[in-house]
Order: sequence, then structure tokens, then C-alpha cells
Amino acid sequence: MHLARAAIALLLPLVAVAPAAAHPLPQAPDCPVFPETSVWNRPVNKLPLRKDSRTIVNAIGARLNLHADFGSGFWDGGPIGIPITVVDSSIPQSSVDFGYDDESDPGPYPIPDNVPIEGGPSADGDRHAVIVDS
Repeated sequence: MHLARAAIALLLPLVAVAPAAAHPLPQAPDCPVFPETSVWNRPVNKLPLRKDSRTIVNAIGARLNLHADFGSGFWDGGPIGIPITVVDSSIPQSSVDFGYDDESDPGPYPIPDNVPIEGGPSADGDRHAVIVDS
């Protein structure tokens, strides 16, 4: 995880171009996933290649497999992607214990019953859910 954060920190300066449009969630139209000024809304496909790009890629691991936590469909019998659940103020707040609590926002959280979780209900290991309070 720390290597991934280091890679992101190295790549963030590359995306200092004009922002793209922020896309709201259909269930929460007043809450864009990222604001228009977010670095995650910046196109990078036409930026020049950094001189030290090969060094960065090698530090991350050029031959490592990619574990994509995005997308849709199924892999190995379970759903892939991190599901996004939109809630409102009617959902009661819950406390959560994390193995890596420094990597999560402080709670409590509005977690609905049967919230979809990465990998589905039978998965184990590293699992995520994204909950947006509309």
C-alpha cells in the first residue's frame, strides 16, 4: 500500500493540466465523485513522458500483475469492482474496526443493511465499499 501511495505521489505532478468535467453519481446529482478541480479529473493521455518514467515503473514493479479494483462483471466466481452505495441521512451511523484505520476516514459511517461489498458476500480478505452520503 505504501508503494502504491509513493507511486501516486510521483505521478500527481504529471497531471497538472486543465480539469475535465466532474461526473456526478446518478443517485446523488449534487455530489460529483470528484470536484472539477480534483487532480483525478485531469486528462493525462497527452502529457509528455517523464524522463524518469522507466525508473518509476520499475520501482512499482513492471512485471507485477495488476489487481484492478474497478470495473464490473465477475472474476473467479465473484463480482469485481468496488461498489458505490448512495445513502441519505435516514441511515443510522455505525462504528467500524479496520486493520489499517489510518487508511480510512474517521467514522462513524452511514452503512445500510446488506451494503454491497467488493467481492460479494462470500469473499474474504481485502474488501471495500464506497458509501456516498447524498
